[in-house]
Parts: sequence; C-alpha cells; structure tokens
Amino acid sequence: MLTVSERDAAAGEPILLLPRPTQVRAIIIAIMSLIIAITGCGHIGAAKSGQTSGIRGITRVDSGCPVVTSTPCPTVPLRARLLIRRLGAEGRTFRAESDSSGHFQIALDPGRYRIWPENISGAAVPTALPVNVTVRSGTWTIVHIQFDSGVR
Repeated sequence: MLTVSERDAAAGEPILLLPRPTQVRAIIIAIMSLIIAITGCGHIGAAKSGQTSGIRGITRVDSGCPVVTSTPCPTVPLRARLLIRRLGAEGRTFRAESDSSGHFQIALDPGRYRIWPENISGAAVPTALPVNVTVRSGTWTIVHIQFDSGVR
C-alpha cells in the first residue's frame, strides 16, 4: 500500500509515492517468474532431455603470433556466443554460448544449419566466419570454430 504522511499532505507540495520494499520484492518476483515462464529455465545451449541430435563443439582463438611463420599459431579456448539458424527456413534463431573452456552443445532437430559465431565482449576482434553444418538424426555433429585474434 502506498502511503503519505500527514505533514507532507498538509504542506501541499507534490508528493512522489513510492512502493514499499515488500511491494518491490513482489514486483521483481512476478517479473522474474514471467521471464522464466516465457523463456524456460534451462541453460542456454543445454541439450533437451532425450534429444539425440544436435551440435557440440569447441570455440578457440589463436594466441596472436606477431610474426607469420610456417607453423600455425597455438590456440586457446574462447567463450563465444553462437547464433544458429536452419538453412532455407524462416523462423527461430537458436542461441548457445561456449563455456570458459570453449565447449558448447545445443540440441537440434536433423537438418542443415548455419552458425554465426560472435565475440561475447562485443569488441572488433576476435572474429570468426559463419559455418554451415548438417545435423543427422541420432547423432551429434562435432564443430570446431576458429576465431582470428587479428594479431599478425
């Protein structure tokens, strides 16, 4: 319940009525419940229970060799965001994130998909090119996504 003190009301000044802390908590709980109901409570990229197909893999970035050599630069795991959409179909875009060790997994129905890797930090680098994958029924397609650090 919103209240106003008699002193404030008697002064005739504009009064801003704020909800009590218990009301704020109730509002926050209601909003969080709505968000969970709409989006689901599972971890992004987690496999659906009983799902037997999808994509799993790792995201890595080169460690930034300052000189081009004949041997490839060593790579390190990279947390990344992955946007995944079925090829040739309008509709849902799936989202997954790799963990700090670069691993990710997302359950998907069989079909052809394009993965758009994104840098979680929003910085210009590292970057990675989109990857097309085919998910077959009853199998997990393994994908290695290589980011370029931009350091030469």
